[in-house]
Amino acid sequence: MKTMIEQEQWTSLRPVLLDLQRLNPQNTEVKKLLREVQEKVSRQQKSVQFQQLLGDAEEAVLTSAMPRLLSSTIRLPDWSGRVLNFLKKSSMFAH
Repeated sequence: MKTMIEQEQWTSLRPVLLDLQRLNPQNTEVKKLLREVQEKVSRQQKSVQFQQLLGDAEEAVLTSAMPRLLSSTIRLPDWSGRVLNFLKKSSMFAH
């Protein structure tokens, strides 16, 4: 488990902690570590989504497909709207 933490293998560590919690539900250290790991997994997922969004924006600029990208915001996470608004207002999209 220590190796997983050192190597930041949060998604692999989560099931291990869940098993430990099932074995000993009163262990506050496991509960605390599980909360921290869940937060880190969530941040990783958001980071991946953000990187994908930036890649999509770059592709849209390169292919002049910005209207199609903006219309796809319905299926993106809530925070992506703020990113798209920033990108629309930035000089990168000004013509």
